[in-house]
Amino acid sequence: MYTMRSMLLVCSSCILVGCGGDSEPSVDYVPLKGKVMIDGMPLTVGTVTLFPQPGTKGPACSGTINSNGEFGIISPDGKPGAPVGKHKVCVICPFDPATGSSSAGNAPASSSRPCNVPAKYQAAMSTDLSVEVKKPETPLFNIDLKSE
Repeated sequence: MYTMRSMLLVCSSCILVGCGGDSEPSVDYVPLKGKVMIDGMPLTVGTVTLFPQPGTKGPACSGTINSNGEFGIISPDGKPGAPVGKHKVCVICPFDPATGSSSAGNAPASSSRPCNVPAKYQAAMSTDLSVEVKKPETPLFNIDLKSE
């Protein structure tokens, strides 16, 4: 009987400790900005997305590329920056169903041309682009691509 009570007490203690709240450490975000160039020209439309690698805590984060090729990474809940750690990087362009390829469809007419980002950079499984986000800040993360 004594052993049964001891076991019950140990199990109850383990359950209560497990219910003590959020034991996950908070995610540290570091601001990250940069510029995307393709064939020496700014990419004028698209998204840069960072996918955390094993050992990096936190969500995938992304930023919209503006007409100057610049982007700033933002978390899904609106925090500026990306989690500290290593990330795979994708550069994704809108798809133009009329041409069957990625296109700068909503870019200004003066820069309206296919974005020409090679497919391997548009998927997390195939990209070889990467960045390590470090505290207290990561310098500008510039991406220089060549079209196919």
